[in-house]
Amino acid sequence: MLAIWGCSSLQNVKLRHVAFVDNVNGPEVEQKGPVAQMTAPTCELQSASIVLVGQFHAPPRFHPAELALRGVLSKEDASSATINIVASDICDWSNDWLGIVVNKERLEATSLKPDSYPLLKDLVLGCFSSDDSDMFHQIGFNRQMHFASTPEILGNVFGTIPVPEQMKAHGIGAKAFGASIQIPITSRPGSILRIKYEPSIRVKVGLFVDTNEHAQVAPGSPREPILALIRDRWMSALNEASEIAGKLAT
Repeated sequence: MLAIWGCSSLQNVKLRHVAFVDNVNGPEVEQKGPVAQMTAPTCELQSASIVLVGQFHAPPRFHPAELALRGVLSKEDASSATINIVASDICDWSNDWLGIVVNKERLEATSLKPDSYPLLKDLVLGCFSSDDSDMFHQIGFNRQMHFASTPEILGNVFGTIPVPEQMKAHGIGAKAFGASIQIPITSRPGSILRIKYEPSIRVKVGLFVDTNEHAQVAPGSPREPILALIRDRWMSALNEASEIAGKLAT
């Protein structure tokens, strides 16, 4: 149920004739073609986030001091947090590796440091390990990446991208909206992979790639399937997002 048309199948989908990479800044995998010796793209800036949509009855419970008392956050991380706002209907704070924003309908946990992405999963799971009063029925795994690029690569990226035959063979339909692609994940009804790419406004000559893997269950359903996705799917989703972004940026 957690399978996604993704990393392994993407090896056969040639968005363009580029050299594939194991990871964004990893070694190239040999591939036949006129540009098989192209170097891996350089990711200048990136972030990743877990977003939950549902009902969060007491946002102040996500205050860093409260999370430290519950053993979800270390005392050091809690004491270093900058509190942006805490009220009855919102909690917004951050430290050097983590940002949390919670209101009555939405929780977003974000990290700007790749080494901390596994910790992000643990923190979100820890928030709900001893309290079942909050309910959620939608989840998003998001990754944003800004790559240094060249005018030539940017010109290639924003050419026409057809629906790959590999997708059609899997019964997956894709709609391209200029610089956005939306792919239903047929192995998980209600799940979608969204890919957006555009010139970066953070890197002088660069490409911005934003991936969102979205899943949902019926409102009022048990939250365990969503928690299971966080446990089992988070790092794979990030790795696949990295591979997609690396191909676009090469």
